Amino acid sequence: MNLTDFRRQVLDTLQSAQARWAESKIFLFYAPGYDDPLGLAQPGTPPRRGTALVRWAAGAGYGEAHYPRVFELDCRRVAAYLLETDPALDDPLLEDTITRSHADLHAPAPEPDLNEGTGRAICGWLVSPDDAATIARRFTTCSQRTDPSDRQRRWLRWHDPRTMTVLWASMGHDQKTALLGNQLLWLAVDAAGHLVQFEAPAPDAAAPQPADPVERLLAQPALHVTPPQWASMHHVGLVNHLVEAWREREAEPLPRNATEKVHHLVVQADAWGLDGRDLQTFVLIALGLHGIFQQDPALVTAVRHAGLNPGTLSDHIAELPEEFWERYRQPR
Repeated sequence: MNLTDFRRQVLDTLQSAQARWAESKIFLFYAPGYDDPLGLAQPGTPPRRGTALVRWAAGAGYGEAHYPRVFELDCRRVAAYLLETDPALDDPLLEDTITRSHADLHAPAPEPDLNEGTGRAICGWLVSPDDAATIARRFTTCSQRTDPSDRQRRWLRWHDPRTMTVLWASMGHDQKTALLGNQLLWLAVDAAGHLVQFEAPAPDAAAPQPADPVERLLAQPALHVTPPQWASMHHVGLVNHLVEAWREREAEPLPRNATEKVHHLVVQADAWGLDGRDLQTFVLIALGLHGIFQQDPALVTAVRHAGLNPGTLSDHIAELPEEFWERYRQPR
């Protein structure tokens, strides 16, 4: 997708969301990390825009300067002379982040941290009548949880759209409401290079919403993460890394369900006892073959041998006859 089409899709989606909710604003969702490519989190930088930190979401070992944050886009605070149609749409930071996000689609994937994911600094754009503090407070509240597998405290990277892409389909109404509230649209780019939307579910008509933002926040349900979702979160970083690797080797855009497909293969490989290089080898090979190849006795034997001798799946795969590849290879 070229920049013109990408920009038009972003702006059309944001404007459409604005029209749905009275007095809604547009925010930049940003995780500066150590690089801070936009220079928005440098020490001593005056907060010219409405800003709120997602505290603790970055995890242990990160200073406050590296925390994800929500910036309200408003050109009146930084360049009032640019105001022509809408304070948020005329903010130069919006145009800058659109251009940078498009450039990221064609840039090499960052080196993966399989524990933390491979998220980029620009986490997308938010549209909501809530203020930045209310939005950030919801993400902060949901980010710190106890992993039932080892009873350790974890900081969940809900701010990373690549995490959300893996988990969104499994999240229930109350979970989505706890994280996003009742009136919020989150537009972002997933690991496959597609624009994706995460939208707050419609409020329960039988439950009136308090007018005060703090009371409205307190009235929302808590986010309880299920054991299957915890298992999925342990795979998020690897799934993102493999989706990026898949995208880099393809000349055509990946399918819309690319993340879901990779996640399914990672779970399957893990269940077969594969890990490390063997697991990645299996997934990247499986993406180019028809699904029925997994029932082939020759592959089952190769996987079994790799389970007994870790790090050798690629050697066993290389010994498969040419007939195997001709039988299962997909046209692309």
